[in-house]
Amino acid sequence: MEARFRDSSDSDTVFVEDSYYQGLLRATDHRKDERDRVQKKTFTKWVNKHLIKAQRHITDLYEDLRDGHNLISLLEVLSGVTLPREKGRMRFHRLQNVQIALDFLKQRQVKLVNIRNDDITDGNPKLTLGLIWTIILHFQISEIYVCGESSDLTAKEKLLLWSQQAVEGYPGLRCTNFTSSWSDGRVFNALLHRYRPDLIDMEAVARQSNHDNLEQAFEIAESLGVTRLLDAEDVDVPSPDEKSVITYVSSIYDAFPKIPEGGEGIAAHEVDQRWSEYQSRFSSLLQWSRQHTALMANKNFPQNPAELKALYNEYVHFKETEIPSKEQEKAHVEHLYKLLEVWMEFGRIKLPQGLHPNDLEEEWGKLILEMLEREKALRPAVERVDLLLQRANRIQNVALDCEEKLTLAKNTLQADVSRAESGEPVQCETELARSLQDCESLIQQLQQDLKVLRDEKYFQVEQLAFRVSCLQEELVSLRLQCSSVYRKGSFSQALGGGGTERGGLRATDAGLPLGQTLLGAVGAVGAALLRRPMARSQLVAMSSSEDEGSLRFIYELLGWVEETQDLLEGAEWGADLPSVENNLQEHSSINTAVEELMGGLQEARSYEAKVSPNFKSNYCETLRKLEHQYFKLQEHSSWRLQSLESLQEFVSRCTEELIWLNEREEEEISFDWSDANANMSSKKELHDELKLELAEKQKVMRALQETASRLCQENHPAKPTVEAYSAALQTQWQWVDQLGVCVEQHLKDNSAYFQFMSDARDCESYLRQLQETIRRQYTCDKNSRLSKLEDLLQDSMEEKEQLIEYRSTVASLVGRAKTVVQLRPRSAENPLDAATPIRAVCDYKQIETNVQITISRGEECVLEDNSQRTKWKVISPTGNEAMVPSVCFTVPPPNQEAVDTAGRAEQLYQKVMSLWHQLHVNMKSVVSWNYLLKDVRTVSGWTLDSVRSQSPSERQHVLDQLQSQLADFLSDSKESSLFTPAERRELEREVEQAQQHCQDLLLNMESVEKDESVSRAYLSELQNITLQLDQAEQRLLRRIEAPPPSRLSGGDIDSTLQIAEQETLQSELDALRSSLGDVSRRCVGFFQEKSASPGVPALRSELGQAVDRMDKVHHLSSVYLEKLKTVEVLLRRLEEAESQVRKYESRLSEEDMVPADTAAIQNLRDQLGRWQAEATEHEELFQDLQGQVDRAKEAGSQLSRLHSDRSPELERYQERANQTAERWSSIRRQIETRRADLESVGSSLRQYRDGHSDLIRWIEETTERQESAQPGQTDSRALSEQLAQQTALVAEIEQNQTKLDECQTHSKQFCTSVKDYELQLMTYRAFVESTHKSPVKRRRMPSSSDTITQEFMDLRTRYTALVTLTTQHVRYISDALRRLEEEEVTFLFSFINARPTRLNNSFHFSSLQKEVEEEKQARVGRVSELLGWVKGLQGRAGGPSTESSLAAQQAVSEQLAARKDQVSEAIRNTQVFLLSKQASKYVSIHLTHN
Repeated sequence: MEARFRDSSDSDTVFVEDSYYQGLLRATDHRKDERDRVQKKTFTKWVNKHLIKAQRHITDLYEDLRDGHNLISLLEVLSGVTLPREKGRMRFHRLQNVQIALDFLKQRQVKLVNIRNDDITDGNPKLTLGLIWTIILHFQISEIYVCGESSDLTAKEKLLLWSQQAVEGYPGLRCTNFTSSWSDGRVFNALLHRYRPDLIDMEAVARQSNHDNLEQAFEIAESLGVTRLLDAEDVDVPSPDEKSVITYVSSIYDAFPKIPEGGEGIAAHEVDQRWSEYQSRFSSLLQWSRQHTALMANKNFPQNPAELKALYNEYVHFKETEIPSKEQEKAHVEHLYKLLEVWMEFGRIKLPQGLHPNDLEEEWGKLILEMLEREKALRPAVERVDLLLQRANRIQNVALDCEEKLTLAKNTLQADVSRAESGEPVQCETELARSLQDCESLIQQLQQDLKVLRDEKYFQVEQLAFRVSCLQEELVSLRLQCSSVYRKGSFSQALGGGGTERGGLRATDAGLPLGQTLLGAVGAVGAALLRRPMARSQLVAMSSSEDEGSLRFIYELLGWVEETQDLLEGAEWGADLPSVENNLQEHSSINTAVEELMGGLQEARSYEAKVSPNFKSNYCETLRKLEHQYFKLQEHSSWRLQSLESLQEFVSRCTEELIWLNEREEEEISFDWSDANANMSSKKELHDELKLELAEKQKVMRALQETASRLCQENHPAKPTVEAYSAALQTQWQWVDQLGVCVEQHLKDNSAYFQFMSDARDCESYLRQLQETIRRQYTCDKNSRLSKLEDLLQDSMEEKEQLIEYRSTVASLVGRAKTVVQLRPRSAENPLDAATPIRAVCDYKQIETNVQITISRGEECVLEDNSQRTKWKVISPTGNEAMVPSVCFTVPPPNQEAVDTAGRAEQLYQKVMSLWHQLHVNMKSVVSWNYLLKDVRTVSGWTLDSVRSQSPSERQHVLDQLQSQLADFLSDSKESSLFTPAERRELEREVEQAQQHCQDLLLNMESVEKDESVSRAYLSELQNITLQLDQAEQRLLRRIEAPPPSRLSGGDIDSTLQIAEQETLQSELDALRSSLGDVSRRCVGFFQEKSASPGVPALRSELGQAVDRMDKVHHLSSVYLEKLKTVEVLLRRLEEAESQVRKYESRLSEEDMVPADTAAIQNLRDQLGRWQAEATEHEELFQDLQGQVDRAKEAGSQLSRLHSDRSPELERYQERANQTAERWSSIRRQIETRRADLESVGSSLRQYRDGHSDLIRWIEETTERQESAQPGQTDSRALSEQLAQQTALVAEIEQNQTKLDECQTHSKQFCTSVKDYELQLMTYRAFVESTHKSPVKRRRMPSSSDTITQEFMDLRTRYTALVTLTTQHVRYISDALRRLEEEEVTFLFSFINARPTRLNNSFHFSSLQKEVEEEKQARVGRVSELLGWVKGLQGRAGGPSTESSLAAQQAVSEQLAARKDQVSEAIRNTQVFLLSKQASKYVSIHLTHN
């Protein structure tokens, strides 16, 4: 028991909560509730935003998602996938619907942590919010893409990055999180302003309140299509709900334009630039299109072939070069529009009228149409010009040939003329006639080509026509010559003697071609038909007299009429439409010729009165015969023309209808009726349209048959053709009608087939789904909940009723399978294994030379070959074999595929029923097992108290119910697969054990009362100890809660007294703890002996509470005592440390300036080094102080865990210790920093002193030399030497200028370092005075930087004085040299005037003297200018102001350095000039002597 007492004191620590922590917890709970409220409201609005697409709405997120329907609809809207759902209203259906939604999320790789279907069905708020947040993360936030993002960012980080990019550049805005950054509404407004700057004034946003900013942002976002998920009061808090803000911001992201992932888009800051680019490109391209459309609309083409060709080539270049480039530009404009379109839809851009790509496309279409029209007009024009050029070239070539033939004919005629004149017979009459005939043919061909060129308005047609007319005139002239020559020389006898022969010869000579017929079937008489009677004038010209020519003309006409009559009587009518139309066309030409013959007949009549008596009787008789034969021919020709026209009309109409019927036949025969074509609805529509067309054609067919009957009754000369067409039309009509019967039958059979297959698939799919649903829904085990099983049992009975109702559907499928036709044999891809019986669905008859087959509707035939889809090889019932259209047959049932499918459905139905029965039995057995187990546990859990509280009737009722439950379980579990016989026997044994337990309890009831008195005695002792413990605890708490003693007045004594009193209390608690241990040991013995006593639990509880209470109070007292001792030690260490800190701070604050002596500075560094060594020795004190602080802090922490005491004195002591440690660290840093700074100051001072000493020494020496050198020489050579010395001195001054600048630099470095050091001293001294609270007024000592500054100013002044002195010397020497020069020039002029005879010899010298004078003036001017500048510089440097003397000296030094090169150059040039002048002087003297 003592060991348990000790363990409980170490492990079971009880936290005492005071009012502060209770308030803190209440505030935390309130914030949590507020967060859940905001999340619920936000998530509800988000869900409704998507459910509106499914026409659903929720009001309570927790309640309206419990049935699972709204959850499934939400997932369907978000994913676009249709999910199954249960339609019932029971709990099972709700659970199943929620499980379907959860399973779908798991399939989409969505992690669901500890979310089950019953959590959502029961309306668990926390898990419901978690599920919706998971859905938001997956379907909305995870889809976020940010340009340039890292792939390892989370969805939240991507959204934050997008927000940061959107508000980048707005002053004073930073988006670092999804809570506090959004509470003032400025980030929301900046986000909207980035995308729609026209809607928000950011200056107004900066002035508005948080609530106004949020309201404005939410209203504008809602107008832009963002559902208002948040309210201003939800966000206008210090830390808004993060998930709600993320959800709303992601909704803004979804609604706003964005750059797609892996795709191209326009960022918000690029919109204006890209819109300007679009407008510019659009306007430019539109203007270009309109200009070229107007250009293409011009169809006025030049007639000149060269210009037309150039125009065409220009068009081709435009089409092949400019159009593709502009199309690319147009495509770029359209691409820009597509990128900008999302911003137009968003409202950022307002598209003006006429700037839509359709407008450009319309103009482009006009351009393309005009181009096509232009090409349509231009290409034929070019081709026409090419053809005309070819024809013109051909005319030139043919004309050349004709000219050659005419030349040859002339030569031949000239030879015959020579023979005739010499009395010899002519030899070339026939050859000449043939040559003239050829020339005439060529000229006729040329005339035809000219006619074409003239019709086409060829630009050179007149030149060609002139050439042809010249050839024609030459031919006529040659023919007249031939007629004159060969008439004298028996020209007629050479060609033949008879009139008819002569007429035929002249006809040939006239150029009429022979041998071509107009009637394709009558080729033998074609030559006579094409011959035209000769004109009377020709025959008269060929005869010896006019009467003879007129008589020959009548015979010519009579012969033509008789020949034409014979031709028409033997002509055919035609057997088809082309031949009929050809005969009609040819006879129209003949009839025209017959009509034209009337002119010749009238001409013959008009000459009848002029005929001489010798020819009168013969002429009149022949004329009467001609008139009779002509009128007979005219009547016969008109009758034939009418007959051919009526025949052509009938045959053309029949041919049109036959073509239509053949097309319908081909459509029906070629249609695929196999199982590969399931589109029967469209075929039915086509068939209905065909029936309507057939009904309309019925009238046409009837009219054609009536026409055929009428023509036959009228004995039409082409009656066989009419009858043949009528019979063919009737036969084809009947065949198409039979095909319609076939189509209707196939539509019926195929529709039934495909409907059966669809129903079978649906049935099988439904049964498999039902099987899976039953297995998933009703599968249970021993761990299944009883309430769920009871609901499932009730649901399973309803499921059974549905299964029984569905049995009729399965039976219907089995029956329909026996009537389904076979469609697979109709496909050529399924060859037959054996002959297949088929049934004819229409009458079919085929009578050919080798094949004769007749099949009646309904007859059974045999299919031998189906390799062709449209025609089958079929054997008729009579044994005849032929290739018959497959549409005429159907493959009758049974369809083994359909039967097998129905059989599978029936077997699957039986499996579903068996599965349902087995699962139903399993559920019943588990329910019975649960009830039995519940009763067994109830009886087994009886105790003596419960048995004593029961009445005998209640106890017996429970035992009877246990026996009844056992009988039910044994009955229900016989067929169950969840319980084995061994398990059932084990349950029987458990029931027997429970019954035996009840009997044992009844026996033990008597011994219980004896033990109760013992337990009451122990309780009394424990209560006395608890009372003493309460008193000690109250004293301890009063001491703990009492304020700590002050250290200012008697603090040490009070703390010592507190420690002594606490040690006394600790001793009392030790004694009380020992007494409690003794009672505890005796109670444990009682527990072991009488563990079943009813008083043991209460006694055990009281003992445990007393032990726990003792552990708590004793531990609290020990911790408090340890805290008191630790604080005492801490205070001693703190006082020691503060004393050391104050000592060193006082030392460091005494130093207030830096000496200007390097030795003094080194002494200061050495002193600081000693202090640093001493501080290192005291470092252990401060480390010990920090350890004491940590121990005191740990003691206070232990006490705060046991009691609500916050120990404010510990916080004060810790703060004092931290401040002391910081001050000590500051002291160490001050020492180190000052040593380093003094080292830098000393180095700068040494460098300055070295440079200053050298310069002072040099200035003193140089000044002394300058003062001792008095420029009083009168000789120019001596002056030149002095000027050279001054020049060297100037160079030396320039060299020392650099040293002066270095000295100035070191002085500046020293002054700057000293000022920084002294500022540091002053700052630290102020800190120490404020810390010690004892300010001391100190007299400000002069700074060493001022001393050094004054020293350098003196140095600069002396240096400037030296420069001035040197300048004065240079000026004096220059003036002296100028005076000497003037004297020498005067002397030279006087010398020249005295000796004029030597002028010629000294002319060169005078010129030289003039140049010297000019150069002298220039040198003097330059030196005077520099002297003036030096005087001004002296005036500025020697001014009375002393405050700015350092700045003035520095300015003078800079100007001297800038002008030193000019001064040196002027002195050197002057020196060179003087030397050259001295040389010229020697020359002049030499000239004088000469």
